[in-house]
Amino acid sequence: MPGLAPEHGLRLWKNPADYRRYLRTFASHYGDGSTLIDFGDPPGASQFARTLKGIANSLGLHEVATAARRLELALDAAPPAGIETLAEAQETLRTALAVALYSIARYA
Repeated sequence: MPGLAPEHGLRLWKNPADYRRYLRTFASHYGDGSTLIDFGDPPGASQFARTLKGIANSLGLHEVATAARRLELALDAAPPAGIETLAEAQETLRTALAVALYSIARYA
């Protein structure tokens, strides 16, 4: 399934019912891509990106985790070379999240 690696999630969570429940919880908390980042609070936005990255990794949502990391880097005052602009990073995260949410809906 695009954006979802259930074999990874099941290695961590063991119980398929629990894993599906955590995926549904993720979808309900992060399903509204329009509220991803409060740009008026850069430290809060950076913390959000770090939190999302960790949660996504634990659920096998690797593209979301990667996009969240890139957003975290773009929020830095001086991001490393090759990191896209903040707007591009946010759009990349929205796209990765939309793909993951579609697969979560099919799987969970």
